[in-house]
Amino acid sequence: LKGYDNGRLLREGISTVIVGRPNVGKSTLMNLLSGEQKSIVTQIPGTTRDIVEDTIRLGEVVLHLADTAGLRDTDDPVERMGVELARKRLNSSYLVLAVFDSSEELSAEDLPRRIDIEKIREKIGHLVQISASEGEGVQALEQEICRLLKLDQLDSSAGVIANERQRSCVEEAWKTMEQAKQALDSGETLDAVNVCIDSAIDSLLELTGERASNAVIDQVFERFCVGK
Repeated sequence: LKGYDNGRLLREGISTVIVGRPNVGKSTLMNLLSGEQKSIVTQIPGTTRDIVEDTIRLGEVVLHLADTAGLRDTDDPVERMGVELARKRLNSSYLVLAVFDSSEELSAEDLPRRIDIEKIREKIGHLVQISASEGEGVQALEQEICRLLKLDQLDSSAGVIANERQRSCVEEAWKTMEQAKQALDSGETLDAVNVCIDSAIDSLLELTGERASNAVIDQVFERFCVGK
C-alpha cells in the first residue's frame, strides 16, 4: 500500500510543468529533455505564449512535460493569457521544475554565477545545476526527481498493486486484520477474531481472482471488448 502512489507514478507518468520568469531557459530545458526542438528559443522575453507539451522518458521516469509562458506582469493581452495558462498548469501539476538563470540576480549564455543559491534553497529544497545549452545536468535532474518522489525506494522485484480495485482489496484486508488484532487484544473469543481474518482472506482472494464475485468480474471485463 505504501508503494502504490509511487508505483502509479511510474506506470502512468508524472504531470510536470516547467515554470520561471521570461527568458531564463525554460524552452531550452524543454528541448533538452525532449531531444528535439519542441519550443522556440530566442533572446526575446515572452516568446512562449501557449503551453507546449511532450511526453518524455527520464531514466525510469515518464514525464508529461509542459513548457509555459514566463511568469511576469505584462500589458500584452496575448502574453497575459499565456501567463494565466501557465499559472493554472502550475496549480494542477504534480511536479514543478522551477527554472532560474544563474547568470542573473534574483528578480542563453553561460556567465559567472550571480544568483543567490541559498536564497532559493530556503524555498526549494531540491536543486539541480544544469547547463541546458551544453546538455549537462540531465542525469542529476533524474536522480533528484527520483529522490524527491521517493521512486528510488521502490523494490522493482516486489509485488505491485496495479489499479484502484486491487488497492481497495488490500486496504480492506489490512483494515480487517487490524480489527482482528484489536479483537484479540481486547479479549474477544477466537471465533470473533477468525471472522475478521476470514474477511481479510476473502479480500485477498478477490485480489488474486481466486474467489471473484460477479461484481468484480463485471468490473474487470467492462474494460475489454470480447469478440469472436
